[in-house]
Amino acid sequence: MRYFLLSLFFTCIFGHEFTKCSTNNLLDVESINLNPDPPIINAELNILVSGRTNKPINSMIGEITVKVLGIPLLNENIDLCTYTSCPLIENKEVNFNITQNIPSLIPSGTNIDVKLDVKTDDKIEVCCLELNFKAEKEKNKIFQK
Repeated sequence: MRYFLLSLFFTCIFGHEFTKCSTNNLLDVESINLNPDPPIINAELNILVSGRTNKPINSMIGEITVKVLGIPLLNENIDLCTYTSCPLIENKEVNFNITQNIPSLIPSGTNIDVKLDVKTDDKIEVCCLELNFKAEKEKNKIFQK
């Protein structure tokens, strides 16, 4: 019970676990928060990314890849400047919130792997992040549509 409470406490303060898949980034990501966490199948998932810039950033194009059981389900480019105001000055706190729907085809408890690789228009690495989570069916509903 003590381990569960400590885990819940640290998840609330520090967010969801993630891995940085590149070094020398223009954006130092400090936390990723999922809402809801764990994500719910057939519902919206809000992903809040927070960090601080190391250098000025004029543009941020993110390639987001989502895999389920190793099978790619989504691979698209998104302009992250639509989620925050660009250009970003050096040493500025940055937050952007991406909303995605979790498809109903995904079985409950299945691992979902997400990779977000962000570069400038000039192909300079802004950040690269990987996270893994399991989506669950919504609880407290007797009948699912």
